[in-house]
Amino acid sequence: MRSRVLLGGMAAVPDGDGTRFALLATPRVPGAGPVQRFFGEPVDRRGEVLLDRLERRVRSRSDAVGE
Repeated sequence: MRSRVLLGGMAAVPDGDGTRFALLATPRVPGAGPVQRFFGEPVDRRGEVLLDRLERRVRSRSDAVGE
C-alpha cells in the first residue's frame, strides 16, 4: 500500500503449525530517515505494540472458533 506520504505492507505465510507474519510501515517524506533514527526506540516500540494487539485479536478469534 502506498500513498503520497506513507508506505505500508503486510505478508503472511504458513510456518509449521502457525503463520509467519511481516509488517512494513514507514513515512515517504524527505528527511524521514534521520527523524526515524533519532526516534528509533519509540518508533520500534510502536511496531511491537501494534503486533501485540494483532496477536491478541487473532488469538481471541481463534479461541471463539474453537469453542
